[in-house]
Amino acid sequence: MGLGPRDGLILWAWETYKNKIRIIWLLSNRTMRKYETTIYDEINGELLSTVCPEGKYNVDHWGHSTVPDYIFYAAPPELTVNTRSVFIKRLKASGVSVNFDYEYSLGRQRQDEEKAVADKIQNFNSITADEKEFLEVYQQLNNEGKTELIKLMESLLNGQEREGTA
Repeated sequence: MGLGPRDGLILWAWETYKNKIRIIWLLSNRTMRKYETTIYDEINGELLSTVCPEGKYNVDHWGHSTVPDYIFYAAPPELTVNTRSVFIKRLKASGVSVNFDYEYSLGRQRQDEEKAVADKIQNFNSITADEKEFLEVYQQLNNEGKTELIKLMESLLNGQEREGTA
């Protein structure tokens, strides 16, 4: 069985704001480090099942103390290093299939994502010269640039989908 994209993590909470949701995970082993991702589009079950951390959790993410409209906890808010193992046992008993022993790393996650993209490209036989040029430029971007480009492309595709269904 292969590793899942959120192995080594515990879903901790969702912070909801007027136009965004911030999802927060805790490491399931080692320290109590938190990771986050922010979603700006409409939320649906499919998106939530595939979304993964994009960076380290930053309480003051937007440069000022923004208080969430709501916080929904998926794990006890007071979870500590000492109580985490008991909580993980309860998650396993309820059927959660995450590998809590896996030592999650944001850098490793990004490497795995890039490897998956590279594998798809290598196995794809018909690529145009323009697509090849685009991929070469993409590969030269740093992680932040790649993340920003992916967000931009998702936004453009979502806009096209809305226009097509309107």
